[in-house]
Amino acid sequence: MSYDEELMLRVERVLKILNPVRKETKGGLCFMTGRHLLCAVTGNDLITRVDPKLKEGFIERGEAEDLILKRKSHECWIKVPFSSLKEDDDLEKWLDVSVEYCKYIRSDDHRKDFRTHRTIK
Repeated sequence: MSYDEELMLRVERVLKILNPVRKETKGGLCFMTGRHLLCAVTGNDLITRVDPKLKEGFIERGEAEDLILKRKSHECWIKVPFSSLKEDDDLEKWLDVSVEYCKYIRSDDHRKDFRTHRTIK
């Protein structure tokens, strides 16, 4: 699948300060910061990482769709359709949400949360 060249350039422009690594995939183009996948451009949509606590609100308000791959929903990923990305402010909003969540998952707070939510058998 190809990706929207203009959307890719817009994403690059917004993320420039983070100096993200670009990776080509079968489905599009991914942007990574550190060891974490931040977002991807597939077709003319944006796949982005969000805090799972915020995900349902975005979907319920119709701002984004659940990301379904191989018939499975992915806990912290959403698909933002092109219609929600027309203005640069809209794109910046989604990328800010993703960057903030990636900062959180790199933090000690995330590791503490993960340990408290594990299922112990």
